Amino acid sequence: MALFLIFTLFLPFDSQRNPQDTIMIDSVPFYYYSYGSMPTISAMLFGYWDSRGYGRLIDYYYDRYDIMLDSIIEDVPNVQQELAIAMGTDTTTGGTYISNIAPGQVTVANTINGYNFSSECSPQGGPGNNYLWPWITNEIDAGRPCLWLNINGSGPCLSGTAFGYTQDSLIAGHSPFDSLVYWFYAPLSGNVWVITLVPNGYDSNNIFLTSPVGGEHLQGNEIWHITWEYTGDGIDHIGLYYSLNNCQTWDTIAASTPNTGNYPWLVPNTSCDSLRVRIDAYDASDTLLAADGNRHKVIIEQTGISETFVLRSFNKLSLECRPSPFSEKITIRCQTVDALTEPLPIQLDIYTACGYIVKNLTIKTFNQISWDATNNRGNTLPAGVYFIRLKCGDSSVTERIVYIK
Repeated sequence: MALFLIFTLFLPFDSQRNPQDTIMIDSVPFYYYSYGSMPTISAMLFGYWDSRGYGRLIDYYYDRYDIMLDSIIEDVPNVQQELAIAMGTDTTTGGTYISNIAPGQVTVANTINGYNFSSECSPQGGPGNNYLWPWITNEIDAGRPCLWLNINGSGPCLSGTAFGYTQDSLIAGHSPFDSLVYWFYAPLSGNVWVITLVPNGYDSNNIFLTSPVGGEHLQGNEIWHITWEYTGDGIDHIGLYYSLNNCQTWDTIAASTPNTGNYPWLVPNTSCDSLRVRIDAYDASDTLLAADGNRHKVIIEQTGISETFVLRSFNKLSLECRPSPFSEKITIRCQTVDALTEPLPIQLDIYTACGYIVKNLTIKTFNQISWDATNNRGNTLPAGVYFIRLKCGDSSVTERIVYIK
């Protein structure tokens, strides 16, 4: 097979056309160019199958600086990087050998994600075989989007997903640079290739994160209900994770929680404009069945009392609260470091996670008291996270406690 490096300069053909009697596959996602044209348009195929019984293909999304475009590309699916590596794409130029595309797709689908896909690169198309028109129509008629490449010597080429066609030789698809549906005229000059991606087998178990999905504003130290939908009856439990650093590292929300479709999460009290949440679905044997993540970024706004003050001692003050979590009473021990020389009054306030004061106590410079989870009116408070703030003059120290019932 001839080897060509694919560098895409997309030239739309009649992008405003909306032909009648079109055979079209719905809901093929669009991802913007990153790593290279071939990993990008191939990722669109993987995104299509991810929601149709192959839920391990895409796990999460992140932002990436693309060296060729010299810009930040938002919401790149993790499979796009996997495809670039498997295809041997030169990410500095975006070039990929045609001969690497099909085996790269198989490596990502089967070796990395444990499925049984096949992928085939067509023979070179031209006037003698009708520019591979039967290849294109057969795939789309079977409900399978494919890759379509048109290379015109050493000049610019067209490449994109192909997921629709008309009888007058127009192909509907996405380019790597625009979310619109464009129409390619199939019998162009140059050489044509079609690359297929065919699933084998089907897993009814899938998971879809429904909140947060992107664009939400979460408040730190408040409860946000993570929700999801699922298909199949094999999902036993869920793993939930979050990242504040563009998916470089993940922190655990819940390593294993029942598949109820809802999990109340105490949002970390920090400022972040790029929160990512990932959900993993497991069977009873702890085998990963599917995964998902928010497609767009979520914002966390820091509010109330910051957890950054937890267990810190400032000048003149110390605070210790035990046990935590507690169910009946908690012992609060506080003092000034130089209490004997500066017998100053101390103000002790107890706050909710949202920053509201529920209990005020004025005590001596050294004291040990108990709190029974009641407010200033003597009413028992609900279970949850609370903060105890000790203040003396201009100094203060705060400790986080957990009340359970």
